[in-house]
Amino acid sequence: MADSKVSGLTADTSPTSDDLLYLIDDPGGTPTSKKSTSGNVIKKAHGLSDGIVKVASGVMTPASPSTDYAPPTTGSAILKGNGSGGFSSATSGTDYAPPTSGSSILKGNGSGGTTTATAGTDYYNPGGTDVAVTDGGTGSSTASGARTNLAAAASGTNSDITSMSAVSGTIGSPTAIDFTGISSPTYSTKRITYDTTLNQWVMYDNDSAVALNVGYENWYIALNNTGSTIANGAAVYISGASGGNPTIALAKADGVVAGASVGMGVTTESILNGATGKVTQLGLVNGLDTSALSAGAVYVSAVTAGALTNTAPTSPNYRMRVGFVGKVDATTGSILITPSTSEPGTGANNTLMGVNSSGVRTYLSTIQNIRIVPRVTTITSSATPTINTDNTDCVTITAQSAAIGSFTTNLTGTPNNFDRLTIRIKDDGTARAITWGASFEAKGASLPTTTVISKVLTVGFIYDTVTSKWGCVATAQEA
Repeated sequence: MADSKVSGLTADTSPTSDDLLYLIDDPGGTPTSKKSTSGNVIKKAHGLSDGIVKVASGVMTPASPSTDYAPPTTGSAILKGNGSGGFSSATSGTDYAPPTSGSSILKGNGSGGTTTATAGTDYYNPGGTDVAVTDGGTGSSTASGARTNLAAAASGTNSDITSMSAVSGTIGSPTAIDFTGISSPTYSTKRITYDTTLNQWVMYDNDSAVALNVGYENWYIALNNTGSTIANGAAVYISGASGGNPTIALAKADGVVAGASVGMGVTTESILNGATGKVTQLGLVNGLDTSALSAGAVYVSAVTAGALTNTAPTSPNYRMRVGFVGKVDATTGSILITPSTSEPGTGANNTLMGVNSSGVRTYLSTIQNIRIVPRVTTITSSATPTINTDNTDCVTITAQSAAIGSFTTNLTGTPNNFDRLTIRIKDDGTARAITWGASFEAKGASLPTTTVISKVLTVGFIYDTVTSKWGCVATAQEA
């Protein structure tokens, strides 16, 4: 091979311990060219023998047992770095958890070693101190406590869920929903709850001024176009319609209400002019000022439009009962709304109610075009005829077969002054004597004393409260 520089030789990138190297032995004395394997060069140059080596400052030296490594004969020894490129013995319980202390748990101490970890802070300790939620734990050692801290709920029957909001979609197919209820609940739109004070279901819509007591009242929504605000608790009726809503007006029992009792009710909130509001047509209205009323029936006032009164209006006004006051109070009063149809107001005793020329029911001062059918008592024959003037106007005796001993004996009744009584008598073919008795007297006509054979005798009487007798004013004998 031709002479070459070392730098010009082919490089061996994978040398092995048996590769030969060119050496100059004793270069400072008597230099001699020699050869050596690469393995011998590394081993002998560092004074190494079989064993474990360590490297310091680029020089390999034999490693010391128990200092640089755990010797096989002391397998329980554990080393740690000594900070100088070597090793030192690790301290049990500080640098590692010894096998004989299995309950001890270590953590890094920030200086390359370890220190004892704290139960409940550095790790979960069952039955002991709990890892806080902020540290990634549950803050509790019990399932119920963990659900509370994590705002989670148990499956199935549980009491963890105290409120739900913003629920979209539907809630499965529950067989029942049991409510605990709340005392005197407050408004929240689209809420339904149970009022434990009233023991009633309460429902709220988009109107914060009212609450519907389910099953206890019926509402209708109406428009106020009267030009003024209609107060809460006012008596109103349906006066027309506008914009798809019935319109309402204040009721007054002076005659107008007679033909306008449709939709009669009480406002359950104040309704501004031009706005719609709710009217209770049937059921219990709470939260009213009933301090000016007393418990019992209330009527539409004939004096003040929309007002209520305990006194039924008198004729010619109308009597329109709205309902019954259940609670008298300035703020929490209540009225049970049960409207009746309008009737003529209270009238004088013994006056007649009818329909006047305008087609309106009222108490009549005159009567016309009326046929009055008399009340008739029929007797075949009697010596002392039984007559009750409270339930008869006319008496007919059809075949008198004996003398009439007295019309007074069996005469009863409490007649009024100028009451009328007509008695008609026919014998059985034999003339019969007639005795009238003390309750009858002649008053312009003589009292007949006998019948005419087979002829009808008619006698007319008018009662006189001065003498307390029936006065004979007319007789007529069939020819």
